[in-house]
Amino acid sequence: MTVAIIDAFASPTIYRDAKTYADRNDPAHPLKGRQFSQFVFPINHALEGPNECDAAGWYGEETLDVEAVHVMAPGAHILYVGGSDCQEVSLDKALNEVVSKSLAQIVSNSYGDLGVPSPDFSASSPWVTAVGGTTPGIGADGRKTFETGWEAGKSVLADGVWTPAGPGAYVYGSGGGTSLASPLFAGMMALADDVSGVHHGFINPTLYQRLAGSQAITDIKHTKGAVIRVDYLNGVDAADGLVTSARTLDFGGLAIKTARGYDDVTGLGVPNGMHSSSSGSHGAASGRQKRACGSTRNE
Repeated sequence: MTVAIIDAFASPTIYRDAKTYADRNDPAHPLKGRQFSQFVFPINHALEGPNECDAAGWYGEETLDVEAVHVMAPGAHILYVGGSDCQEVSLDKALNEVVSKSLAQIVSNSYGDLGVPSPDFSASSPWVTAVGGTTPGIGADGRKTFETGWEAGKSVLADGVWTPAGPGAYVYGSGGGTSLASPLFAGMMALADDVSGVHHGFINPTLYQRLAGSQAITDIKHTKGAVIRVDYLNGVDAADGLVTSARTLDFGGLAIKTARGYDDVTGLGVPNGMHSSSSGSHGAASGRQKRACGSTRNE
C-alpha cells in the first residue's frame, strides 16, 4: 500500500526524524529508506516567510504525518508531496499530482484555514472522508475510561481566580484534531486494504451504509468534565514560569454539539480497530478548518 501525504514545503530532516521516532518507539518496525519517497514543487520564496506561510512552521506537523502513518501501517510505503507554498491553489495542485497520476491508494491531508466556522475543501467534498479528533479519558491502568467530542473551553488560573469562569473561552474543536487523526486513519485504511487484498477506493458508502451502528464504529456521546493542565509559559521550558489552565471537555456554547448517533462534531463515531479493518473500512483521510487567508497546519 502507498499512502500519500500532502503539505506545503518539506522539512529537510523529515525522513531522518521519522526514522528516529520509529527506532526509539517501535524498533521492531523501523522506517526503511525504501518505504519513503517525496516530491516537492519548487519553493515559492515570496510566500515562505513568517508573515506569509512560515515554511519552518510546517516542518513538525509534516514529520508528525509520516510518523503517524508508519505507526499504524509499518509496512506501507509513504509518499510525501510538498506544495510550493501554503496557498490553497498550490496545495490542490500537489493533491492533483497524486490523484491524476494514481501515485497512491490513500491520501492524507490535514492542513486548513482557521477562524471561520465552516467546512473547507477538501473536507467539504462528498468524495472525501473528513476526519477529526475526539477527547478520550485514560485511567491510571492505561485503559480508556470515556470518550467525548473535542470542543475545548479554556480558563486560566491567576491569583486564585479562573478567568474567564468555567466553561471558559472556546479555543479549538474536533477539526483542531485532524492534524493527527487524519494520518492515523489513513494508516488504518492501508491496513484494511492489505487485509482484504484489494484497494477499496472511495469509502464513504461503506462507512454510512454498512458500518454505521455496527461494532466497527463506536458512537461518541457528550460527557461533562474538565482537565487541569500545568504548562510552560513559553512553551519550551520552565525559564519563564508555569501557567495553570482548565480545559472544559466538549464545550457546550457552540452551534454544533456532540449527540447520540451521527453529529457534526464526531460524525459517525470512532473506528474500532480490527473490527473496522476486517470489515474493509478504509479511505482517503482529509479535513480542514477556515482561516482568513492562506493555509496553516491544524493543532
